[in-house]
Amino acid sequence: RPSNGAAKQEMAKVQRDLSTAAKRLGAAMIAEDASAEWVKDHGPGAISVARRVAAQMRVRHRYCDPNRGERRTCELKVGGELWDQANAIAMETRRNVVAVWREEVRKGFQAQEDFWVGRLKVRGLDKVAVIFVCGADHVDTFEATLGANGIEACIHCRDWPNDMSGN
Repeated sequence: RPSNGAAKQEMAKVQRDLSTAAKRLGAAMIAEDASAEWVKDHGPGAISVARRVAAQMRVRHRYCDPNRGERRTCELKVGGELWDQANAIAMETRRNVVAVWREEVRKGFQAQEDFWVGRLKVRGLDKVAVIFVCGADHVDTFEATLGANGIEACIHCRDWPNDMSGN
């Protein structure tokens, strides 16, 4: 939840830009790389801007990221668990822990993106426009994952607000 004017202005801009994109693309759903649990973990009053925009537009919203239990099931590590794993590998291999951590994050991308695709597979999805909000690091890899699953994708915004180019 924004606690100062600058953060509130930035959230309002994200909301405006997402709403404009969803209207322009005729989106029937806005999905995102978050979970209800992740939003709740940000404290009382935390919100998902994507969910707010979907509600205002009266379109479907879907959280696609696994929660903690689902992460354990598919062996996805994040946060402290991922850092501990990277640290152990770095100590064992005498490599830089940050470099190892970055590699481990990247390795988890495919499993995470496959999970997102599973959450997106709903009846009629292939007949509607869906906006998927994700981190800039996932833009190209998730586009490829969608393509490998027979889902056509186009990038609207590569890295908000730094690179608004798409394809």
